[in-house]
Amino acid sequence: MTISRLSSLKLLTALTFTSWGLTIIISLATPAAGSTGSSTVPVPPFLRYLTESDLNAARQLAKDRHEQAVKDALTNFPIDDIPCSPEDDQATVANTPVKEHPVTLSSKLPDFHDELPSSIFESLKPLLTREECAHVIQMADEHFGGNEWTALPAGEYKMRGFKLKDVPAIREFIVEVFRKRFIPIVQHTNPKFAASIADLALDNCYLMKFTPATGARMDIHCDDGCLSFTIQMNPREEYVGGGTWFEGLADARGDTDNHAAGIVKMDVGHVHFRAGAIRHCGFTITEGKRYVIGGFGIHRSKTEHVRLLMRGNTDDEMQLSLPAVVALNPEYDEGYAMLAHDWDVRQGRADDAKEVLEYCLEHVNPKCSKVAFSLGVRHYRREGKHDKVMDCMKIVLQYDPYDVLAMAAMADAASEVGDVAVEKEMYERIVQVAGVSPERKANAYRDLGLLHKGRDLQVEIDCYQKAVEAHDNYHARYSLGRALFQAGELEKARESFLAAYSQDDTSVGALKAIYRTAKTILEKDASLSDSDDLAKAQRMIELVGGEENHSKIQSMMANPFGTLPLPQ
Repeated sequence: MTISRLSSLKLLTALTFTSWGLTIIISLATPAAGSTGSSTVPVPPFLRYLTESDLNAARQLAKDRHEQAVKDALTNFPIDDIPCSPEDDQATVANTPVKEHPVTLSSKLPDFHDELPSSIFESLKPLLTREECAHVIQMADEHFGGNEWTALPAGEYKMRGFKLKDVPAIREFIVEVFRKRFIPIVQHTNPKFAASIADLALDNCYLMKFTPATGARMDIHCDDGCLSFTIQMNPREEYVGGGTWFEGLADARGDTDNHAAGIVKMDVGHVHFRAGAIRHCGFTITEGKRYVIGGFGIHRSKTEHVRLLMRGNTDDEMQLSLPAVVALNPEYDEGYAMLAHDWDVRQGRADDAKEVLEYCLEHVNPKCSKVAFSLGVRHYRREGKHDKVMDCMKIVLQYDPYDVLAMAAMADAASEVGDVAVEKEMYERIVQVAGVSPERKANAYRDLGLLHKGRDLQVEIDCYQKAVEAHDNYHARYSLGRALFQAGELEKARESFLAAYSQDDTSVGALKAIYRTAKTILEKDASLSDSDDLAKAQRMIELVGGEENHSKIQSMMANPFGTLPLPQ
């Protein structure tokens, strides 16, 4: 993007919120091509400084990105090279019936809200045969030569997978599948969006592997694509759990158990597809492996102004792009979260960012999880308003009862206000979440142990032991050693303190604990009562873990280790 196209940025950076009354108010009565249509939510007051020139510059940036994306799509996945007659396409539609699952969206889609149906479409017959799916997985394993698949970022959770365009044999296969078997049914179910099969292209495509250890689930998210699809690549009997959870699916069905009724499960070879901005997540598996292909379709001529302005921005571009995201579609809640994050983190405008988030919850979507989380942890916690932090985390956990980051934030806020019951409940929920990171699980068990400190020593010890089992680390080991010492289990306490010190050999506290425990053991050892000082000194060296630790303790004796000197 050229500097000339962003000439209006000087105006954007110079204006502050105190100058709203002097700026132009933008009307959305005539939306841009590709926008979601007329909005019932006005342009927020904090964006009324934007001019039509600013929005035109943003639209042009999105158009440029769209044109490049289409070129890349047709290069990476050359579907036009696959011959297919209209009769073949009609036969595909006739032979691939689909079931429509309506969803109730809490926010408008970023683009084409009036053209893309608010539904999940699920094939009632397999798109791929069982043998084809198994062959694709085999080709993937051969590509990695028996090694673990590459890691893909997935928020709080780990996952494994790769882009199909990077494996020629699989790419060739998916290009043919997409053109011959998939596009016809997508166009048939979305005629308002795509008037013909030639309108669509394959933007990107991944093969992903979920296991309890490396991808039990994903964070709830929107896809970086206009149309999204998921193909189940292995039989349901090979894993326990799984499926795809969709926002608003349970609401549309009138079910109060949001996460039990909001999951679509498919058998091998079946596909479901929908607008990419319908929030969803790959749901938890507890046993086995689950393989899925996930891909994104793109319209060749319709520009997704909002989505394309949300990604890949330079600092200069963000000055215009992110405000334009909200101005072009004031009813799309995630645009507010991105704008607030930029204003807070990159520009240091914390008060302005807070106003953006509060406006979204009040006027756009009072149940927006991403906005509520950001508002709670980045603003209310910073201000010491812990009761408001808890209110925000309640919104998040009503939306996603498995969000461990929200549980941790809720526990932290509950601790600050002295609500032990809620704090304890959050830690107990964290350790039960399938796929939670070992580090977070260990921290929760340690915090549970601290809550039992002075109340139930054995429960406290049990919690610390579980923390060590989940993720062996300094804090868990030190806490376990302290509790074991209090219980009189001196040898186990000594071992735990030594383990803690081995993980952080700069810890004065661990070194003191090792010495005090060793000294207590030495004092209680009746067999050494008549021994000479040399024997006692040698035993002390053994108890503190060797000569090196003994020397460190000797050099620190000027510090208040206790009343007894080290034996010489």
